[in-house]
Amino acid sequence: MSKFSELGLSDQILEQVTRAGFDQPTPIQELAIPNALMNRDIVGIAQTGTGKTAAFVLPLLDILTHARQRAGLPRALILNPTRELAMQTAEVIETFSANNSIKHTLLIGGMTMGEQIQQLAKAPDVIIATPGRLLDLQERGKIMLNAISVLVLDEADRMLDMGFIPEVEKICSLLSAQRQTLLMSATMDTEVGKLVEKFTKRAKYIDLSPQKRSAETVQEQFIPVENEKQKISLLVEELKNRTSALIFCNRRQRVREVTRMLTTNRAGRLDDNSLAKKIGQLHGDMPQPMRIAELEKFRKGVIKFLICSDVAARGLDIEAVDCVINFDLPTNEDNYVHRIGRTGRAGLKGSAITYLSEDDKIILERNGMLEQVEKAIGKEWCHTKDNHRQALENTERKINYRQNQQKNRNSSERHSPSRQAPSGQAPSRQAPSGQGAGKANSAQGDNKKINKPTMQPETMPAFLRNPV
Repeated sequence: MSKFSELGLSDQILEQVTRAGFDQPTPIQELAIPNALMNRDIVGIAQTGTGKTAAFVLPLLDILTHARQRAGLPRALILNPTRELAMQTAEVIETFSANNSIKHTLLIGGMTMGEQIQQLAKAPDVIIATPGRLLDLQERGKIMLNAISVLVLDEADRMLDMGFIPEVEKICSLLSAQRQTLLMSATMDTEVGKLVEKFTKRAKYIDLSPQKRSAETVQEQFIPVENEKQKISLLVEELKNRTSALIFCNRRQRVREVTRMLTTNRAGRLDDNSLAKKIGQLHGDMPQPMRIAELEKFRKGVIKFLICSDVAARGLDIEAVDCVINFDLPTNEDNYVHRIGRTGRAGLKGSAITYLSEDDKIILERNGMLEQVEKAIGKEWCHTKDNHRQALENTERKINYRQNQQKNRNSSERHSPSRQAPSGQAPSRQAPSGQGAGKANSAQGDNKKINKPTMQPETMPAFLRNPV
């Protein structure tokens, strides 16, 4: 393996690399840095935790250090899909630019726009931004992008997932056609390929994605559960034996619901209040300062367990996470890979546990994937006809309820313009019968030791290789 000193970086940048304690580059850094320094467009595909951020930050800083500045205008733009990733990128830039004159600023939602406008007035060289906030400022006439010579699209697959491509296209239309583009992604599929064709020119492809999508250091387990009560009980027992864990849910409301059940002892499984004090939450509805505070508390060990949505699944560099628990089955393989990529990083061992509920079973059976799952868990996942019929009806009701809720939100006939409840009546926020609080209440009073089903497949089951 090469050393950083052999990749063509300037002495000024190498000094900061050495000061930061790095000697040998990761494979993505070893291949991307020399090509980027030659002003080539780059498409870098590598799984999370492999050093993709430094792979574009180091050559970017080197290029800007030796390039001519144009009338105080920003010269490089880094687009991230989430605020947390943008903040993390800014930290990496700050680490490697300490001894040069390269200035950067962070433009993300959830923070005061006035302060960001003041930062733009100081003529930063590098803009790190989320697409929405960048366009807000551009449309207000607070930023000019015509001098951008290097564009970085970080986590391009996540940009697709979050629906940011129209915004990215608009931003790219404001940039010079002569720019250099560095596109980084954890996955490479047809949709990402379309982005590559649209935004890059004669790019150098660096594909380091492994055949087995999860890290070898991560031990994967799949545990079928009969109901919500058992799932919560298993989760509590698991947390009692873990030093740290990220617990993933599919929806923001679900994050709040699970957090509330654990921290208020509605699960009926807490011996005392010590576990509740170790639990925090992270989701997209939280104000940005609160999200930052929760992440910092988790990084510093003030809280040990973080209940979160997929906002925490992509690119967050949190060291030594003992375990990732999929409280809800991820909706597709990419989300699964990114979630479990939060553990087993930098050569450390980690665990990934996925609970499989009755609803999951019905969905898998519909997709013809139940047989593969049963092979992975080592036994038949059987049920009676009556139980199957009841489970199917419950699943249909939940799907129909969610679809109707979405239709109601979008229908002007079902909502008044002011969206106010009738006088003297509070807006209803109750979940349908059998959901939410009803499930939580049903979990009370069961203080017996839970016998956890055991299954440890050697490889990821086939159902996770296709959208569920």
